[in-house]
Formats: sequence, structure tokens, C-alpha cells
Amino acid sequence: MGFCEERLMPLYHYCGNDAFLSILKSKCVRLSDLSMSNDYMEGKWIRDRVLERLPEHNIGCAAKNFIEENITKYTTIIGGVGFCLSEEGDLLSQWRGYADDGSGVSIGFNKNRLGGLGFGTELCKVQYNTESQLSIADSLIGGVKDALPEDFSGSDNGIYAHDANDEIFRYINHLYRMKNPSFYEEKEWRLLRAVAANPDCSNELHFMDFKAKGGGIAPYVDVSLGSDIEDIIKNDVIEEVFLGPRNTTPPKVVKGVLDKYGFPKVEVKNSAASYR
Repeated sequence: MGFCEERLMPLYHYCGNDAFLSILKSKCVRLSDLSMSNDYMEGKWIRDRVLERLPEHNIGCAAKNFIEENITKYTTIIGGVGFCLSEEGDLLSQWRGYADDGSGVSIGFNKNRLGGLGFGTELCKVQYNTESQLSIADSLIGGVKDALPEDFSGSDNGIYAHDANDEIFRYINHLYRMKNPSFYEEKEWRLLRAVAANPDCSNELHFMDFKAKGGGIAPYVDVSLGSDIEDIIKNDVIEEVFLGPRNTTPPKVVKGVLDKYGFPKVEVKNSAASYR
């Protein structure tokens, strides 16, 4: 199964009405380039935690340089696309930031169904806790230290450097699972897929689609919510929908839309937020 932690409650995706209708019609969710999100430290947070902890470890200069060079390299060539969700289905800051200033919806997805979609995706909880982040960084540094000989002098040490590099790569799955603690209120989970973009060996961008976004071009991939329409309806992948505090659509109309596109069991609720 492609999920990292247990959770019983739905996970909510905030979006505008256009995106909502697109999900219902296509029976897909879109994983978008996380490096182009509103957090400019996306994909770089573990690197900074590792560099922060390096001076606290008793390892030689060559080993420190090796870690700095390779953790920086991987944060450059490994990207991530994700479908972002929250544990909270009716949160004012989320409405304002991600759902057309409260005019959109939040879609409550069944966590177990999302975790089992496959296509190289994993459903993961974002880590905000500083102590946990530093502990992961310490484990990475310790693993590299154990893989290198005490007299390590540089990358020319053949098999040792290769093993140490593997240790660093084991932690690459944390690139897009850590965020600045100031984002804690979002209580974010992600349906995540790593994307290698190294022209010298593996460039998975060939398998992505692309869209114009702002002043640039961003990769994305659409992931089906099930093998077919019967599978999607049977598995109740969408459990409920909240209408934003500024969404003027009558709940009965949204219920009709859900019925039309194959989601007849979904409950529709109004936001409790008194925002205009």
C-alpha cells in the first residue's frame, strides 16, 4: 500500500469550482510541481537541516564536504509532484489561500483509497516538528559516517563513496515531506511522487505532462481514482464535500453534480466559517 501512516478521518483538498468539476468529470487527481508552490523552501528543507547539524558531528572535513555536495546535488535533480490535502475540512486560512478566497470547495477523500492508487505515488503526512526533522538529519549523517572509512579523503574512495551515497539517497524521500514549522496550521498530507530530472542518467520529466503556470511551465501528472467508473463508485473514494463560505451554489445543485458524475453517496455540507 502506498501510504505512510494510519488515519481514519478524510483528508481534504481545497480548490476552486473549476478544479472540482475537473476531478469529478475526469475521475483523476492532478499531482503538480511542488517546487512552484507558495513555499520557496519546498524540497530544500532537509538539506538545510542536514547542514545545520553537520557541525555537531565528529567527522572529517572530506566526509562533511561529501555530504554537503551530495545532499545539495540530490535536492537539485530530484523533484516532486504532489496532490495536497489537509486534515481540516473547514479551515478559514485554507479557504482563503487555496479555494478562490472561500468561493470553492474542500473535497473529503478517503485516506485508504488515496493511499492505494499506485502509479508510483505515496500518501504521506508532512513533518513540521523541528526535533523530528533534526533527528532525521542526524540519522542521515550517522549513516554516511558509518559507510565511510575514518581516513576518507574524497569521492575517489570507490565503494565507500558509493555506499555513503546510497545512505544519502535513502533519505531523499523526505525532500517533500518536511516543511517550515510556520506552515503547521495547514496540517498537510500529500499524495506524492518523486521525479528524477538528471540529464546524465534518468530524466522522468519525459513521462510528465506540462502546463503554463504564472510566468513559467510546470510538470504535472494525472492519477486515476480507480481502474474504472464502477471501481470508483464502489470504493467511495470521495466521502464528503464542504462548500466554501463564499460559495453561492445551493447544496442540492452540488449534490446533483456529484450524482451525475458517479459519486452518489457523497455528503454535501456548508462551511461554518462566517467569512464574506
